[in-house]
Amino acid sequence: MPETQLGTYELVGGGASVAYVDDQTKKTDYEVGGNDGKLIERNVATGQTHTLLSSTRGTQTVWSEDGDRFAYSRDGRVYVVTLPDTAGKLIAGTPPSAAPSTDSAAASARGRGGRGGGRGGAASADRYSVSRFSPRGDAVLVSNREGYWVVDVATGARELAMATNDSNSAVPRVTVAAWSDDGSKVYFNIASKTQWERGITRYDRATKQRAELVKDGRSYGNLRLSKDGSTAFLTVTQGNRPGDIFTADGNLNGLHRFIESNPQLASKTFGPTELMRYLDADGHSQYAVVHYPANYEKGKAYPTVFIVYEDFFDDTFDVAANILAAQGYVVVKPSVSFETGYPGEAWLKGVTGAANKLIERGISDSTKLGVQGTSYGGYAVNLLVTQTHRFAAAINISGKVDLISFYTDSPRLGVRNITAAERQQDRIGATLWAQPQKYVQHSAIMFADRITTPLLLITGAQDSNVPADNTREMYYALRRLGKEVVWVNYMNGGHGGGVQSTDDFLDEYRRMLEWYDSKLKKATTTKTATTNQ
Repeated sequence: MPETQLGTYELVGGGASVAYVDDQTKKTDYEVGGNDGKLIERNVATGQTHTLLSSTRGTQTVWSEDGDRFAYSRDGRVYVVTLPDTAGKLIAGTPPSAAPSTDSAAASARGRGGRGGGRGGAASADRYSVSRFSPRGDAVLVSNREGYWVVDVATGARELAMATNDSNSAVPRVTVAAWSDDGSKVYFNIASKTQWERGITRYDRATKQRAELVKDGRSYGNLRLSKDGSTAFLTVTQGNRPGDIFTADGNLNGLHRFIESNPQLASKTFGPTELMRYLDADGHSQYAVVHYPANYEKGKAYPTVFIVYEDFFDDTFDVAANILAAQGYVVVKPSVSFETGYPGEAWLKGVTGAANKLIERGISDSTKLGVQGTSYGGYAVNLLVTQTHRFAAAINISGKVDLISFYTDSPRLGVRNITAAERQQDRIGATLWAQPQKYVQHSAIMFADRITTPLLLITGAQDSNVPADNTREMYYALRRLGKEVVWVNYMNGGHGGGVQSTDDFLDEYRRMLEWYDSKLKKATTTKTATTNQ
C-alpha cells in the first residue's frame, strides 16, 4: 500500500482484497469532532481500489467473518453491503425519506448549557446501532433503546433477542458475549443494576427462548466457543481479584478453572468488599464500592480514602484500592450524577453523601478523610477541595486544574480538549465564549484561595493527555497563597504519573501512602516542596 494515514483494516473477499480506512480529514469539525475517513477496498493482486464508503464520519462498521459483506450504522440506520456491490441495503431504522430533520434533532440533543439538560431525552426506538454479524453472515445483531435484535439479512425480519432498559433499575445491564458458529444461538452477559449478581444468558433463534446458563456474584467475560459449540472458555472473576480462565461445556455446565492467572496472590490476604447504597445531597439513590482492610473490625471507625471519577458499581480488581486497604484504610469509590453546565456540583453532592453514610454507620472517622483521583478524577479532586474542608488530605494525579488554559492547549492534535469541554466528559455544554462564567466556575485554579486541604499533585512530564504544565499552575498558586502543597513530576512518566517503570510506580505509591499516613494517621507538619523524579 502507498503511504497513508491508515485506520482500521480487514482482509475481505476471501483474502483477495484488503478493506481499510484512509484518512481524508480536510477541515476541522468542531461540532461533530474527530477525523473523517474513506473506506476503500484494494485488490491484493492488481492493486486496484474502489470506494465502499465515501465518508466514515459518524459510522460504525462490522464485517462478516468471510469478508464478503459488511454492515454499518449511521444516523440511527443500519445498512448491509454485499461485495462487490457498494450500494447498502437498509435493514433497520427509519428510511431517510421518512426521518425528521437531523439538523433539528442534533441541535436538540446538544442541549446548549440549560440547567436540567444534562441527561437528555431517551433515544428513539427507531434509531439503531450495529453490533456484529452472525458467523454465517446471514444475520446482523443490532441494538436500540428497547434491546438487541437479530435481523435476517435476506428478509429484514427482526426478532428481539434480549430486552434492555437503561432507565429501569429492575432490568439488568446487557452486553453481547458471543454468537455460536452455526449462528443459531446468541450469548449475552447479564448484570443486575442493584446488586452484585451477574451471569450469562443464551438466546436460541430456533425456539425464540432464553436460557439462564449461569448467575451468581462473580463476573463473566471473554466468552469463546469451539466450532461445534460443545466447549466454552471464558474469564471468571471473583470480586476484587484478577480474573482466571475457566472452561465448561456449551451449556456452561461443569464450569471449572482452566488456568490460575496469578497463583502468587494465593498467599495474599484481601479484605472484603461491599456494594453500598446511599443518597446524594439531592436525594438521588447512588452506589459506592467499599473496600475494607483485611483485618477490619466492625464498630471501629477507620481512616478513609475516597477514589473519585464518575460512576462505580462492580467490585473489580483495583491496584490503588488494594494497596490502601492493605495499609489499614477503608477505601470508597462513590458514584455521582452529572448535570450539563453544572458538573462541579456532582462530586460535592455525591462524595459527601457517601461520606455521611459511612460516618453514620460507624465505618469512617470523620476527622480522617482523604480523597484522590486520576485524570478526570484528579480534576474532580481539585474542584472538590475548593468547595469543602471535610478532607484532611487530597491527591490529584494527572488532573487538570485550569479548564480555560486546557481548552486550547494540548500536545495532542485535533479538537479533543474543545469537544471534551463543550459536550463530552467535562459537560460544560457551551463554548468558552458563550458561557465564560462556567469555565471560570470549573477551573479550580480560580478558587485556590479556598483550599485548606493539604494537596499532593502527581504528574508525568511526558503526558500528552493532561500536560503537567496545567497541574503546575495549582502548585504555584498554592505556594503563593501559603498553602500546603507538594508537586511530584515524573520526568519519564505519562498519564498517571510514575507509570513507565517499576521504580517510578513503587515511588509513586510510597509517596501516596506517606502522604495519607502523615495526614490521616498522625500529626502533620506543614511543608511546601517540589520534586522532579
